[in-house]
Amino acid sequence: MFEDIQVQKNIFLNLFTEIANQFPQSILIQAYKNSKGTKVSQGINLENCPYQVLDICRDFDSNSGFNIRILNWWGHGLYILVQFGKITAEKQLKRINDKFKKFYVGLASDAFDYPAVFISDHLLSTVNLDEHIRKFGHLLIFDKITYSESINVIKFELLEKIKFILDK
Repeated sequence: MFEDIQVQKNIFLNLFTEIANQFPQSILIQAYKNSKGTKVSQGINLENCPYQVLDICRDFDSNSGFNIRILNWWGHGLYILVQFGKITAEKQLKRINDKFKKFYVGLASDAFDYPAVFISDHLLSTVNLDEHIRKFGHLLIFDKITYSESINVIKFELLEKIKFILDK
């Protein structure tokens, strides 16, 4: 079983690296001027399960930050998350409301408390964002990606979502 997990982990690390390479800093700063690039990482203990992560833009400032995170969390799913700092979210409120209606809103005070984040079944279109941002001091939205038998299908879907998020 360990060998199977290792193979699957490497598939996602390679996938995330391929995706990261399609978003050089020169492209990212056009979408978000404070971008710090991309980073692929992994861990072995998120609620006792391994995980792989791709971060795009990588600005985690609680006020002015912006990040796109793809999280493959073993036994839990594949997610794409968009994290907005308080000021970033307030400045883009109309765009966020118009564009991300089919995303869910994380209702956890800690944006990295994934068990609490993913419990939410509140679509963005049903949440008062002004009130939410005041209460939590940030905005975290997410969507769950369906696994496919084909890694190319997953790659295509993730690339489309990332381009959608970055497109102003």
